[in-house]
Amino acid sequence: MAIWHDAYLFDADACVEALASLVESLMEDAGAYVTVRNVALALFDRGPKVQRLVDRYGGWDRQSIATQIPAVAADEPEDVAFWLMFFVYDTLEERPEPLGLGLDFRALESVLARFGWNKIDTDLLILGRSFEHIFERVGAHYHPKLARRTVSLLQHLHPASQSGWAGWIDVKDVVLLQARLEESSMAIAEELRRSQEAARAYASALGLLSTALSRGFGVCSIVSG
Repeated sequence: MAIWHDAYLFDADACVEALASLVESLMEDAGAYVTVRNVALALFDRGPKVQRLVDRYGGWDRQSIATQIPAVAADEPEDVAFWLMFFVYDTLEERPEPLGLGLDFRALESVLARFGWNKIDTDLLILGRSFEHIFERVGAHYHPKLARRTVSLLQHLHPASQSGWAGWIDVKDVVLLQARLEESSMAIAEELRRSQEAARAYASALGLLSTALSRGFGVCSIVSG
């Protein structure tokens, strides 16, 4: 099964604002699941972008999301996260040109690991951070209650698709990762000449970070089979 890497420009502040009241209500009242589901369905119905991404990552349509995910109470944390992911999709900026690393991301990961990048750094570049910590990193000023807690529910925030993963980085991460990649260019040049896959992924990663920085955005990475 082929695993594909996509990337989107990502406004972390907008995402925090979209999720905050929903997450707070879920933490305080188990019955809030129905409300979250209904709000997510309304967002789906009026949002062509959300419809496209829900279809892209899992092949979901209006009928399947309404009938295959619990309507009254969540059986698993993934059921709640399924609906919250709609609000993440709504904050992503689609671009005419693809920004992700496609099928080549593992080749770049392998090259960087051989030249001194540790797993934390390669994961940050390719996968991003778990949404579990987004409030403590971004929303602490406006949502201190959420920022003081690890919102474990958000670790399940990913596409409902085979091998689905979603992660994010903010603008500060973009700056540091772009500088690190550029600093590595001489050391890995020979490896890139030997591997077309790694070379393509390296160029795509630099292009992604450059585009994000020029717009003042972070990045959301989505990996899916």
